[in-house]
Amino acid sequence: MKEVKHLGKQFEELLSDRLAKTHETEIQDKDGNILTVEVSSFFLQVQYDEIVNFVLIIRDISDRKQAEIRLIKEHELLQTLMDNIPDSVYFKDEHNKFVMVNKSKAVYSNARPDDMIGKTDFDFLPEDEARKVFEEDEDLIRTGKMIINKIEKFRGLYGSERWVSVTKIPRFDDDGSIIGMMGISRDITDLKKLEDMQRKDQIQ
Repeated sequence: MKEVKHLGKQFEELLSDRLAKTHETEIQDKDGNILTVEVSSFFLQVQYDEIVNFVLIIRDISDRKQAEIRLIKEHELLQTLMDNIPDSVYFKDEHNKFVMVNKSKAVYSNARPDDMIGKTDFDFLPEDEARKVFEEDEDLIRTGKMIINKIEKFRGLYGSERWVSVTKIPRFDDDGSIIGMMGISRDITDLKKLEDMQRKDQIQ
């Protein structure tokens, strides 16, 4: 069988390289089920340049692998949903660093979504704006106090100004501890301009 040959190759590499090796592969059990396993091999003792003892450990990691696949699919589904929302959406960790952003957030930040991961607001906003947003998010992560539909003027990296409606909520782990936050920002600049025009018309 192909897998037996592969395991034999594992032994050959062990004997020739004198190195511990670990890899994942699939094997078929006696009932015909396909299992994902982790294969680890290493030598224990060498005498006169000859292997005296070696160990091969095979661990069934099928459940863990399926869980990883489910997480990847859920992440892809969430990312697809986020990228089709016109609002800016982002997630931060407990250190106030981006762990996920959608396309709209990246466009407003003049960046690509992947380039924002692991970075902070100071990498994408003027320093005064970045400090205001960063400190607000720090306070939310510390206290868990939500921000709902807060209207504020926002200045981008190149001086462009816009009005946004901001909602921010904390993220919790299974034990109820805060592990970060999520933010949604909706551009309402056109709405504010319309309101200003209507207000001027009423005054005249």
